[in-house]
Amino acid sequence: MLAVTEINDRCGVTQRREPPWFISISEPRREAVAAMSLKAEGFDCFYPVHHVTVVPPRRKVTLKMRNKLHLLAKSKYEPVFKSYIFIRPGPAHPGLRRVFQLRGVIGMVHFGEQLARVSNDLVESLRSGKAKKALDEHFSATPFPYKIGDTARLTTGALAEHNATIERVDESSESIHVLVSLFGRECRVITSVDQLEKIT
Repeated sequence: MLAVTEINDRCGVTQRREPPWFISISEPRREAVAAMSLKAEGFDCFYPVHHVTVVPPRRKVTLKMRNKLHLLAKSKYEPVFKSYIFIRPGPAHPGLRRVFQLRGVIGMVHFGEQLARVSNDLVESLRSGKAKKALDEHFSATPFPYKIGDTARLTTGALAEHNATIERVDESSESIHVLVSLFGRECRVITSVDQLEKIT
């Protein structure tokens, strides 16, 4: 049986193999900076993002606005895999060792002495197609049951039956930061969707 490469050679067909992708590690919250440095050096890079809603910390707003934090909420995009960037060497790249010298990059994912490799098919599926659709559906297609400013009741734990005000929502991890009034003071508690009951 002829090898595929031999058949291609006899037929005059050149089979182009896509180089594998590697995974670089950026400094915390500096994925964009690292990506700019990598692109400037000739690397192809990509990291998937998703939509989140954030509000400023209560201590940074006026007393008048502390009960209206939902009015200060802003939308932004955050990386799905925090600090991880898929990179692929370009045709004239200086070598993977150069990655460690770039601004915003602190390392590479590796197993023992071998760098972790990711197939081109997987990265392309994250960019478009089924994987991207699945991410979009997971993060945004299904409306999150709570928004900033909503009132809910805690259903489990030591604070069960206490009312809480939604202060911050992290849809990626499905964690919810709430404020509970205890002994005349507001206490911040981190909980989850299944530990809350919406008050209508």
